[in-house]
Amino acid sequence: MREASRFREVSVSLILWCAMIAITLVYLGGIVIFAIICAVALPALWAYTVVLRAIDGARRVPRVG
Repeated sequence: MREASRFREVSVSLILWCAMIAITLVYLGGIVIFAIICAVALPALWAYTVVLRAIDGARRVPRVG
């Protein structure tokens, strides 16, 4: 009887550890995905706005001649 309750304690703690590890991995995965989005999307967005401003500036410059 004593061994059965010990087995139950071990299995519950094992399930809790697995749940904590899974939550941690999901959390870290979210941070990694967010970092990749920041590292790729933000410079691309900045370059896109710079290119659009350059095109817009080129259109507005009066042609001399």
